[in-house]
Amino acid sequence: MLHLDTITVTAVFIGLGLVEIVLGNFRKWNRKDVTIDLISVTQLAILIKPGIIICGGLITTIFLPSLANSLSSLPIWCGVLIVLIPGDFMHYWYHRKGHEWDWLWRMHRTHHTSTTMSVTMSFRENWQWYLFMPDLWYGAFMVVLGLGDAVVISTLITGVGNVLNHTSISWDKYIYRIPMIRYFLERLIQLPSTHRAHHSVYDPQGKIPMENYGQLFFIWDTIFGTARFPRGNDPKSYGIPNNPNDPWTSQLWWPIFKSNQPDSVYSKRSYFGEGQ
Repeated sequence: MLHLDTITVTAVFIGLGLVEIVLGNFRKWNRKDVTIDLISVTQLAILIKPGIIICGGLITTIFLPSLANSLSSLPIWCGVLIVLIPGDFMHYWYHRKGHEWDWLWRMHRTHHTSTTMSVTMSFRENWQWYLFMPDLWYGAFMVVLGLGDAVVISTLITGVGNVLNHTSISWDKYIYRIPMIRYFLERLIQLPSTHRAHHSVYDPQGKIPMENYGQLFFIWDTIFGTARFPRGNDPKSYGIPNNPNDPWTSQLWWPIFKSNQPDSVYSKRSYFGEGQ
């Protein structure tokens, strides 16, 4: 099962990207956004994710050696549930706090600077956002405990779901034609319609969206009161309020590279206040 998750997610990523091109959606793309998107997904796949798996494994092996392979006898379905559900729950709260806490928003902000929805921006993030993502570290911990195959399957599921929810293709529009299925399904899992609402710029005061944080399961939003159901109605615009159009280097690698836009939070290296 080695690299099965990466291969599958990449295939879906490329396949949906080709469909978007055939449908003419590529006309909405711009070179800067595509550059940010492709560099971000590349550094995640080649550097950040493998680095977390290695570091997480070493930390667990050194400090908790007795736990190594302690869950390896579990059936694969059980392992997937142990990896997938807690990991997605962690991601919900991490993502939510990424919008509620200003210092964490500065790590996540890059994901919302795109003014279009497309498969290319599925993994668009500042490097720090992935570095501190709890579900990635949890996955590394589970690998040491003997659930490596379950981690691969869970990563495949969440990765494909992430791509499907960022695409410009409204594949879920058919679901909204069936009221009973729509009612239950949209409260259980994240769909393109609900995730587009998360990326929208609709607040008259220019505030960032504070809802629909679920990665794979939307039930967390349903339970904790952060769900908004657009019922298939796409937003008029996407992006962040008053976007200063930072250079791609600062969007990807702030605070190592600062923005040359004086009105941007990336023009300073501080996570709090003005700073330098």
